[in-house]
Amino acid sequence: AERATNGDVKSIYDMYETVGTLTGVVEELRSRPTAVAPQQVQATGDIPNGKPVRMNAQDVFNISNELLDFEITVYDWDGDNPLVPSKMPHFKFDVDVLADALWARERKQNAWFVGHTGTGKSTNVEQICAYTGNMFQRVNFDSDITRLEFVGKVDVTTNEAGEQVTSFTDGILPTAMQMPCILMLDEADAVRGDIAYVLQPVLEGKSLRLLEDGGRMVEPHPEFCIMATANTVGAGDTTGMYSAAVKMQSKAAMNRYNIFIHVDYMKVSDEMDMIRKVVPDVNEKTIESLDKFVTAYRSAINIGEITAPISPRNTITIAQYTSDFHGRIGVTNAFKRALERNLFNSMDEGERAIAVGIADRVLA
Repeated sequence: AERATNGDVKSIYDMYETVGTLTGVVEELRSRPTAVAPQQVQATGDIPNGKPVRMNAQDVFNISNELLDFEITVYDWDGDNPLVPSKMPHFKFDVDVLADALWARERKQNAWFVGHTGTGKSTNVEQICAYTGNMFQRVNFDSDITRLEFVGKVDVTTNEAGEQVTSFTDGILPTAMQMPCILMLDEADAVRGDIAYVLQPVLEGKSLRLLEDGGRMVEPHPEFCIMATANTVGAGDTTGMYSAAVKMQSKAAMNRYNIFIHVDYMKVSDEMDMIRKVVPDVNEKTIESLDKFVTAYRSAINIGEITAPISPRNTITIAQYTSDFHGRIGVTNAFKRALERNLFNSMDEGERAIAVGIADRVLA
């Protein structure tokens, strides 16, 4: 060993010790949740300069929890970035959901958020971008989204010489792929089949070939990430609550999602605290009645008596309506009127009778 290394190594046992040390370093590097080195973003005019910074997730979200004890990439922009959402001061993260979502983001794994309407699936993704400085792009998969909007299209225009020229305009997908952003596929279980198959190579982390643009290859930015939100896990709706919109997704498409994150409604007590902040003039009697009603109503949903969900969007509206009317007609009458206008009038007769019965018991 000494002759072979010109005296640098006296014994092969020294080499064993060095290898052991390096093995520890390699294992430590493998344990880090980042898959690729973050990149700086150069200003484009609309987008300012962005510098990636590594921070502990607990510090970024101001939540002390062992599940969040790992480093994540945060973008520091030298000006207002129009594609970074604003923070919602009253939004409360579920640590389990947040930890899984951040892990997926750091590893560039495709995450599928599933839950009832109004549980905050989309808001979770949006607020993760708000806190981390990631750019945010959203596409709603309604029936009107076609390949032209999603992938791009060829436009024919007339130049100054009066000649017709063609140019390709990137759609939502290639535009998002070229920036450090989270592309949120909203209502992903309603996606059309032709769009789902376009997504497959991108979900695998591969390039997108634009056949309409001469076969141009679009390479994904190292910080590009896909997250989907849906009411089901792509296997159709067995509850009857969303069957008019959702479609059965192919197993090939669903297999390209790496992690499925269930998002439930926040605790009713947390929801009431949020309402107090959003509707500061709300009467405590309204909060008490709303707390009891929501608890009983969601229990009825869980046992299948009611299919119409009640989300924070509903409860905030009910609290606002009651606050505006209780000075004129009293808290109880205003609360009943709010329930009727916001919830009961949208239900069929059978479910309406059950919901009205719950309200009567709460207000008795």
